[in-house]
Amino acid sequence: MPGELRYSGVLTGSNDRRARLWSAGTGVDFDADGDAGLDGLAALQACVSSPAIAYTGDCAQADFDNDADVDQSDFGIFQRCYSGANPADPNSVQ
Repeated sequence: MPGELRYSGVLTGSNDRRARLWSAGTGVDFDADGDAGLDGLAALQACVSSPAIAYTGDCAQADFDNDADVDQSDFGIFQRCYSGANPADPNSVQ
């Protein structure tokens, strides 16, 4: 169902990386539809800076590795999780 993320595993603590990356509407599921798809890729591309060059604007959501930039490392995380219109695998962010 659009806007709903279903996961039967265990996500612990608000600081847990997987919990942050799979919070509905944040992380690799940019539009809260349960997948890591083209909408997320477009949002990531709009935020790309370079290694060690801080992102600007509202791009904190695309900084998956929390290093203040949006670069190939962040794209790599998204790429592992990319699922198109299919439900994404929460274990992909490990």
